[in-house]
Amino acid sequence: MKDKFLPIKILHEQYRDDFLRGELYLNALTYFKKLEGDQLRGDGDEGVVSAHQVNEVSVLYRGSWVPLPVRGPVRTHDERFDNLNILCIYMLSGDPDVEFDRRNEQFGSCAIIIRDLREFLSRVRIAAAKQNWEVFPDPVKYVEEETYEGRMAPFRKFDHFSYQREYRIVFKTEAKGPCKLDIGDIRDITYCITSQEICEIPRVQSIQKEN
Repeated sequence: MKDKFLPIKILHEQYRDDFLRGELYLNALTYFKKLEGDQLRGDGDEGVVSAHQVNEVSVLYRGSWVPLPVRGPVRTHDERFDNLNILCIYMLSGDPDVEFDRRNEQFGSCAIIIRDLREFLSRVRIAAAKQNWEVFPDPVKYVEEETYEGRMAPFRKFDHFSYQREYRIVFKTEAKGPCKLDIGDIRDITYCITSQEICEIPRVQSIQKEN
């Protein structure tokens, strides 16, 4: 995604001060795969390596090929994704024609604006290096479930999640579960509003780039 954007961490009020202190909570990538009944956060396709469109599958049975009722995308998985943790951030587009989808307000009532993404990522990388973690930041690309074939996770998701406009920071931690990363206080490069106020932000402020 090449457009300019304003990075915003949307979260519940009780987690605001932890984030401002730079105590980043990193869920395992597979955590979201296991969430059932949570249409906002749950994604059974997290950790999928690739998707392939299939029109017909047949098996050899007693000397004859028997077609099976399999159609649509077939997913492949890789256990190496169990070693990944992620930090999810919303991208407010600099394009005023791209509206903020108010479903994102369900992530929490607090919105922390990251005024300097480059500095934020620098602090993340420094702290992660001390833990011998690799860091991979990039916007998520959204693809059509019924037509897409190719590589998926960790930076591709099916397009029914496209309203979340996610900027994802992936950490290779070997933690195999949730963990934390302390990057130090970030109040100097952030400010807080309510998530309901996001739609009121003038898009002229949305001038950050992912690098």
